[in-house]
Amino acid sequence: MKAARIVKVDEPLQVQELQTPKPKGSQILIKVQSSGVCHSDVHVWEGYYEGIDGQPLRTTDRGVKYPLTPGHEIAGIVVH
Repeated sequence: MKAARIVKVDEPLQVQELQTPKPKGSQILIKVQSSGVCHSDVHVWEGYYEGIDGQPLRTTDRGVKYPLTPGHEIAGIVVH
């Protein structure tokens, strides 16, 4: 499968070929037809969130590991 991935903070996404995951137990596999990008995706791409006091919180300090595939607002077809 192809995925547009954040490989490095604040750099253009890279389209990469990835192995299609195999669902386990009660999981399903969705063939994504469309994916939205929300503000949290932008923050992950930028590499930081704004904290309560306005100070930046680095995503890597919060456990985010790169590369990653953004987009949790999806629409698609259940294929498995």
